[in-house]
Amino acid sequence: MADGSSLRLTWVGHSTVRIELDGVTLLTDPLKILRRLDQQFGHVKRAAQGAPRPYRLVVLSNHGQTQGETFLQRYGVTLEDVVKEACAMQSVRSGGETD
Repeated sequence: MADGSSLRLTWVGHSTVRIELDGVTLLTDPLKILRRLDQQFGHVKRAAQGAPRPYRLVVLSNHGQTQGETFLQRYGVTLEDVVKEACAMQSVRSGGETD
């Protein structure tokens, strides 16, 4: 680099990269982050269970970078279609009008 610092990137696999910059090494670990995210979802779920009104929680990830099958491959329908259908059902149940 022009300022004399050194940068080295090493692709380890999937979304994991080793970053070395001027003697400091960082390792990205997306699976560790996902595990912590799962814990946070657990907190939200427990809070919803104790809430004075019922909640339905939906966590969606369909950006094509997850491990395993896509939503369409797994369920035979797109995630977009499921959401549209659920919104239409909610509108009918609540007596609301659609746009």
